[in-house]
Amino acid sequence: MLPEYGLMAFSIGIGAETAFDGEPATFRLALSGDSDFAASDKIAVALAMPISFITNNDEDAGVTRKETVFELPVSFRVRLLPAGIARPYGDVGAGVVVVFSNTIDEEGISDKDQLSGFMTRAALGLELGPAGRGFLVALEPVSTRTYYLNSTYTALGFMVGVGYRI
Repeated sequence: MLPEYGLMAFSIGIGAETAFDGEPATFRLALSGDSDFAASDKIAVALAMPISFITNNDEDAGVTRKETVFELPVSFRVRLLPAGIARPYGDVGAGVVVVFSNTIDEEGISDKDQLSGFMTRAALGLELGPAGRGFLVALEPVSTRTYYLNSTYTALGFMVGVGYRI
């Protein structure tokens, strides 16, 4: 039996991380939703769907490369103390990543490319807010993603967001 407090949450977050291609400092915008499917007073297990958009721009020797990444990893979330005001959580998941890139050389010639692959993710975070219905703040100080494209890349980052638990 699931407790009466908030069983679903939606949030939006922003953050930064190392780029999937090893470049530093990319911008990340994430929309996330989760829904508990098992819960007690001490632990809740949820299915989470963090959809992320990442941008990265790089210029070197007159060549500009702009990349936009779309991530769709399905994740399992384990949240401790779901009835509390501070709820630590851990995520682990896997899904699809799509990379759109546009390279422009010094003569203005553009080369566009798209690459799809598999990704995994893991994160540790903290939800702050009432256990029932209400606004929440999500802090995700540690997250990692591994992208399996033509090569394997790992990214480390953080996220801060706001949301609503229903």
